[in-house]
Amino acid sequence: MKSKTPYLVRVFVPENPTVYGFIGGGAGLFGDLANFLSDRVTAGLLLALFALGAGVAAAFCVAKAMSVTEKTEDNAIAVGKCLPCDAFRASVVAALIYLLLMIIGGGQSATETIGESLGLIKERVEEISEDVTAIRETTDAYAIIDRPSGAADYFHNAWIYQNMRRDDARAFEQLKALYARGEKGKLDSAELYFNVGKVSLGRDALIAEMVETGRRNRDAALLTVAARNAPDEAQSVALYEEARRIDPDFPFAWWDIQRPRAISATAGIEGNLASLRTQKADIDAFRARIDGQPTGAFFFLPQHQPDYDSLARQNAESIAQNIATYEGMIERQQAGAAAQRARKEAKPDVRFRWRDNYTKDLLEVGVFVADAQRYAWRFNGGEWREDQRIELYHEAPRQGVFEMRWQDRQSGEWFGPFRYEYDAQ
Repeated sequence: MKSKTPYLVRVFVPENPTVYGFIGGGAGLFGDLANFLSDRVTAGLLLALFALGAGVAAAFCVAKAMSVTEKTEDNAIAVGKCLPCDAFRASVVAALIYLLLMIIGGGQSATETIGESLGLIKERVEEISEDVTAIRETTDAYAIIDRPSGAADYFHNAWIYQNMRRDDARAFEQLKALYARGEKGKLDSAELYFNVGKVSLGRDALIAEMVETGRRNRDAALLTVAARNAPDEAQSVALYEEARRIDPDFPFAWWDIQRPRAISATAGIEGNLASLRTQKADIDAFRARIDGQPTGAFFFLPQHQPDYDSLARQNAESIAQNIATYEGMIERQQAGAAAQRARKEAKPDVRFRWRDNYTKDLLEVGVFVADAQRYAWRFNGGEWREDQRIELYHEAPRQGVFEMRWQDRQSGEWFGPFRYEYDAQ
């Protein structure tokens, strides 16, 4: 009985195609995975290899099938069980499966396309996660601490209220809570206390409150800021000295750049020199105490502070130059005063001449001292006479002793007496 299925079709179509479907499908999937894992194995190369394998296997299978004399169904089934026919079937299925995967992948590995899609999703999730983390870190820096546990937490809240939320009243409450615990703050917390406190308190009342709290807590920083903002110099100096007694190692109690000492126009050269020497000594004390210590020891927010050590060094150098200038002025002044003193103590030049005045002979005395306010003089040990100037002509002997002294018009001091033995010509 003749089969209805053509002979060659029967050779290539097995009785049980499922096995070859699994084998071919596995080969196609393996090829797709190989394309995904290796850049050298391309999709076109794999498809060509599958097609070439199917073509070669089909050629061997057809040659063997055509060599059979009786082309019956039984002979077709027997021929179809050979290795080339099995390879043909598997290669065809693999090529079809791989072609389908290429269509899914848009000309490349479907696994690669799916992996890129999944990777893109993961990448976007990671980007969102990073953004959320950055937002959280940013907002945490400006978040209010609900349960502050120490001075740093209270200052953090006060700083946020004052600088970010513009709520000075709440900031003042946080700082009051800080100092109410008896803790010592730092210089920026004391400065913030004054800045937010003056919104609701008068200046004098606020400074008095800061002084009281500083004394109670033994807080030199509070007293330093109170001294910095004191209304008069005497109170300021007293508060700085009190801060030094409370904490001798607190640098800013010795030198505070925010309250410089000005040169007085009425103090004179020596007074200003003494003031400059005091300032220089205070800056040296500041540098000795701040040297080697981190800024965080004195500020809750050290990153907002300048380099105080460099500023102190620059100010010390500037004041040292001013001191040298004033010392030079005093030296020149003293040298000038000494020269002027020596000139005043020197014997003035006096000219004696006998002159005939027709009626009688008179002694002419010529003397003039530029600094003199009054003169006193006498002849031959007689009585002293005093006037604003020495009379030019005198009834006196031609020879004798003339004595003279004079009074300085500025100091009132008398110089002399100066003795002259004369012989008038």
